[in-house]
Amino acid sequence: AVRGNLAQRAYAVTPVALIALVALCAVLPLRLMGDSCGHDYGFHLLSWMAVAKEWRAGLFDPHWLAAANYGAGEPRLMFYPPLSWMLGAALTLVFGVRGAAVAFSGLCLFAGGVSALRLARAWLGPQAALAAGCLYAVNPYALFVVYERTAYGELLAAVFFPLLLLYATATRVQIAGVAAVQLAHLVGPLAGRGRVRGVAHQQSLGARGRRQ
Repeated sequence: AVRGNLAQRAYAVTPVALIALVALCAVLPLRLMGDSCGHDYGFHLLSWMAVAKEWRAGLFDPHWLAAANYGAGEPRLMFYPPLSWMLGAALTLVFGVRGAAVAFSGLCLFAGGVSALRLARAWLGPQAALAAGCLYAVNPYALFVVYERTAYGELLAAVFFPLLLLYATATRVQIAGVAAVQLAHLVGPLAGRGRVRGVAHQQSLGARGRRQ
């Protein structure tokens, strides 16, 4: 029993460790030679540094970015999705300005590889799933974003794509029922509420029956 538990833990940890190694190798040149300073590099670094400064001052929900637009400022933090700049600011506090971009890139590549591994395990064997996770972590477009575009919000969004696909394929019946109900609310005023809602209700009941 003990050996079986150790084997299960090794099976769970080893692929994740390999993906972490692949992600580390992918961003190692950035650490050794410096950031690439790509297309959106200044935009994101400015946000991260400003938020980190606000956090140090005790303001944990900043809205105004005073340094943007050559000092004119803008309410960027009210509109830009918060997950990327919050993570970037946290990494800036931990690793400093120079290390934040490298840590952000490596973390996104690693998390993307793990999410792809989770998706691939639903369809493939262990070795093929591991290969899929590693390839997704260092796919050409991800590396292009890391080294050229530096669109860090986009890089972070790519982490969730495999999980969205996994959820969509695992719960396609439930999603079909929800989509039918939402469709009824959207097109009801145009096509007659009673008829559309009736069709949506039938779709929802049919999906529920197939699920049971």
